[in-house]
Amino acid sequence: MRAPFAASAITRRSCFGAEATCLLIGERFLHLPQAHLTARRENDRIEIASDVFARQVTLQFDGVTGAVFEDNYFDLVPGQKRCLAVVNAAGGSQLTVRALNAEPLALPWKP
Repeated sequence: MRAPFAASAITRRSCFGAEATCLLIGERFLHLPQAHLTARRENDRIEIASDVFARQVTLQFDGVTGAVFEDNYFDLVPGQKRCLAVVNAAGGSQLTVRALNAEPLALPWKP
């Protein structure tokens, strides 16, 4: 089965540059498999990965507003890892990682 997306990334030697995901069929025609997200915290950063294409991955601290992340609302291709900084946790104590085709994943977060 062909993948319903094409992904490209521009990277620099020491840091992430830019990326783009192009859907090859209309969003409403997508039949995405269930993604299994993994996430781990390392200091004030979080590393997220998925076993299959994960659409519109988002981060959120439950019960608070004003949290700021290095990036939010992005796609992950199979085997790709994203390491993002949590710029401002806004006092949140539980970080939830979601995607359109994945069950939410909650991580405890202590400053």
